[in-house]
Amino acid sequence: MDKLQASIDKKSTFRFSIEGINKKIPREQQTNIIEMFKNLPFEQELVDLKNFDVCYRVLDNEPDGQIYFGERIAYCRNKNDDTYYAKYDLKKRPYLGPTSTDHELAFLMANQG
Repeated sequence: MDKLQASIDKKSTFRFSIEGINKKIPREQQTNIIEMFKNLPFEQELVDLKNFDVCYRVLDNEPDGQIYFGERIAYCRNKNDDTYYAKYDLKKRPYLGPTSTDHELAFLMANQG
């Protein structure tokens, strides 16, 4: 809880992202899930849905009935980002070798001999 408290105390803009595993979550239920976190010291004026600094991720796992909460650590907002996601984008590679081939074609190529 200390890391979460430190993250909240940064006074950074933030947003919540809700995702259901094996199910779609309606907007009304997403609002109810976000309301579960109102006991935490989030400041409502720091909510920014487009230009946020921190994104808190909530996963509603259908198989085990658990709700998981955490901070998103990797995300590529645009194609010009200098993140690992943009760095390894297949469309930007000068050469597409066996490691970037379609998985079925790579399987056939590996089992040629």
